[in-house]
Amino acid sequence: MKKASTLPLFERLVQHDRGGPISCHVPGHKQGALFHKDACSYFQSILSLDVTELTGLDDLHDPRGVIAEAQALTARYVGAEATCFLVNGSTVGNLAMILGTLEPGDTVFVQRDSHKSVMNGLAMARVHPIFLSPSYDERTQLPTGITEQTLKQALIEHPNGKALILTYPSYYGVARSIRPLVQMAKEAGLYVLVDEAHGAHFPVGDPFPKQALEQGADVVVQSAHKTLPALTMGSYLHFAHGLHSKIKDSIREQLQILQSSSPSYPILASLDAARGFLEDLTNVKDTLDSIAEMNRRIEQVERLSVATFSPLPTDPLKTVITVEGATGFALQTELEKEGIYSELADDRHVLLMWGLTPLQKVRQEEIIDKMCRATKRLPALEQISKGCPLSLSWQAHTSLDLSYDEQKRYSIEEVAVEEAVGKVSGATVIPYPPGVPLLLKGEKITEPLIAQFQQLQEAGARFQGRPSEQQGLYVFTLEAMT
Repeated sequence: MKKASTLPLFERLVQHDRGGPISCHVPGHKQGALFHKDACSYFQSILSLDVTELTGLDDLHDPRGVIAEAQALTARYVGAEATCFLVNGSTVGNLAMILGTLEPGDTVFVQRDSHKSVMNGLAMARVHPIFLSPSYDERTQLPTGITEQTLKQALIEHPNGKALILTYPSYYGVARSIRPLVQMAKEAGLYVLVDEAHGAHFPVGDPFPKQALEQGADVVVQSAHKTLPALTMGSYLHFAHGLHSKIKDSIREQLQILQSSSPSYPILASLDAARGFLEDLTNVKDTLDSIAEMNRRIEQVERLSVATFSPLPTDPLKTVITVEGATGFALQTELEKEGIYSELADDRHVLLMWGLTPLQKVRQEEIIDKMCRATKRLPALEQISKGCPLSLSWQAHTSLDLSYDEQKRYSIEEVAVEEAVGKVSGATVIPYPPGVPLLLKGEKITEPLIAQFQQLQEAGARFQGRPSEQQGLYVFTLEAMT
């Protein structure tokens, strides 16, 4: 029988708690002795682990004890040279790997459908980004990753690049191999940084897609909390073997700057436990069989179908539902009335995310029954406009019309959506979730992008980066500020 994994950080916290410590330190709840009576029953079991950097509990910003040991065990499991625990989500990992690898003015190739944290990192680093548009699936119009031809042409036109930043897998679970892109980038002398937020479970191996580290990435960020049993914001940053020490040291320095100086020990302990969970995981077949059965049954629900992306590999923990004659937002609303809360919806789809545990037959029956009731309440069948796919809205590779430094020289005003075409966007406009910018600050606004924006708005999408009244759009006046 396989021996259970060691959880050095979690076990040390438990040992500390069982010693009956007297708290004369932060936090103010005093290990659960002081808390609101209505909330205490929910929080009590975790408050005893919510401590600070005490003797024997190590320090995230200078790990030499149990945190260092837990990070080393994680690195060994995923095949990294070193791993850093993150308590501020993959957001802080993406910011740190960008700021720690790049310098102002560096040319960097960036997947255009990257998360907003990547885009914010570029602005903070004051680099020169070349955005690479992904290809799109013809049936679903969802992004499927960067093609070799797109990167090849960009490298020819911009031969002095410093790094390539990729998102793998996509939010919808598409996991096009990045190995050819990595090889091409390495041959051109680029560092490869990967936002693998949705692939923390890939180290399990087959039948899941290959993790980015296996495909040659230099620095990889994973959101453990997205697909593993870890607390929200708990994430990992992995360094590949052979990465220059200067880059690793610089990224670690950025983590000290960007991460909280009061890191959450419950989050840290959950990262330790999540790695242990994966090491103890011996059988995923039952889980994947139950998800396959769930997908088969969803296909039998009127007006619903499960999207496929063959021949591209996909993450089996994700189910993309396509709705006939209604928007994904409409289906999401009806599902929530039945108590089913999806990961996200867009104008055509609803995304469901499953966990690394089998779906019991009783739960499958419950979900299907509720889906049937939800679809019956959808509006009558109507023709849903396909609009303009983003593959047509974005050129193969583009750059900002106003650099990050130039943006500081101009003022911003609000204009009606219809009047924004041809102007330079004064804000990054983000349908959230998934958090992939539709308009970038400093990017020229085109008619196809406005058409896409209006389609999403009419379908019920929520946006970040718009005026508070959600009426117009922000644009640069292009008149220098005095």
